[in-house]
Amino acid sequence: QSLYCHLLCGLIFRDEVQVVSSPFAHSLVHAFRTFEQVWEELVVDIREGVLSNRVTVPSIRLAMSKLLKPDPELADMIYSKCSR
Repeated sequence: QSLYCHLLCGLIFRDEVQVVSSPFAHSLVHAFRTFEQVWEELVVDIREGVLSNRVTVPSIRLAMSKLLKPDPELADMIYSKCSR
């Protein structure tokens, strides 16, 4: 749930992300592999402005709901880049 939300925030705030780092390379590999598996679900969340049911912790859902707004343009951009 945490990684999913981090990926979602990274996409939402893509213009503000300057560095992606981790003390362990495996963590970065895991994050990108997870992204490859869930990118379509992330696109739906961004398009509709509604968080996936995979995130079940109420406090996380509440926090993410304050950040997540429908953005079909961003969803289309991500879809076009990831569906190649």
